[in-house]
Amino acid sequence: MKLKNFLLEIPVADWPVLRDMYVDNWPENYSTYFAIDNGIKLKQRDPVDYNKEIQMFSLNGDWNDGTFILLLDKSSNSILINTAVDNLDRLKSAVELLDPNTDWCFYACVDKVKPVVQHYSKVYDFNYITPYPIIFHYLPKDKAVKLELPDRDDVALRQLNLDDAETINTIWPHRFPGSIRFVRRLISTDFTVGAFCRETGELMAWVLRLPIGGLGLLQVKEQYYRRGLGKLVTIAQSKQLGENGFDVSATVLHTNGPSRALFTGLGFVENGERSYMFKEGEGTPHH
Repeated sequence: MKLKNFLLEIPVADWPVLRDMYVDNWPENYSTYFAIDNGIKLKQRDPVDYNKEIQMFSLNGDWNDGTFILLLDKSSNSILINTAVDNLDRLKSAVELLDPNTDWCFYACVDKVKPVVQHYSKVYDFNYITPYPIIFHYLPKDKAVKLELPDRDDVALRQLNLDDAETINTIWPHRFPGSIRFVRRLISTDFTVGAFCRETGELMAWVLRLPIGGLGLLQVKEQYYRRGLGKLVTIAQSKQLGENGFDVSATVLHTNGPSRALFTGLGFVENGERSYMFKEGEGTPHH
């Protein structure tokens, strides 16, 4: 008699071992490694608050082949899936157990796992699509630390604080119901950079760091366009990440030529797509 499959939560004490299964095949495994690493840090920081907010599941309690489903953000139903082996059968069996009544966002999918999402779509007669092809940009830490940060008399660069969250969330074109909590989490738990007007103290531009380790929510207020502020905060954030021992990445819409030019101009190398896959008609990527 064949036993029924089930998802079992992976104890956070086991997450470091699972994370370290993804240190090879770099930078393809960049997002997976840092998503798990970020989850570990958040769980250690506040195990009560993040108890159900961030969870990782295995198929039938067995994750020895690196197969997992990671709930990155409960408010947006964002999940990241992967397996450390070439055979996708166990990962397909795992995603079949996801609640079909939930509009999941399959986050930062590498090419390898796209057939798994397509399988899930077929099982439940959904249509999960990639509405926005997104290009992954990568910069090793040894190059990030060498970036030259311009000295600006009119701009003060500093870490963001929670008072800035409302401004950032309001202007963010990809905000979603509950995204203010997501923004506050990024500000309070990871590296950020804000560009403030020295004269007035107004926040003019900013960049945060996503749960998958990459730069995200890069934004310049419209009235401050064409002043080099996007490039300035990108350099500052990349440099501080490199100085803290982290490689740097960013995901950019395929159609966003100016942003792609910005990153490649700073030495980032384009390294394929990372697909954000949504049920048709639902959601936008968090980048």
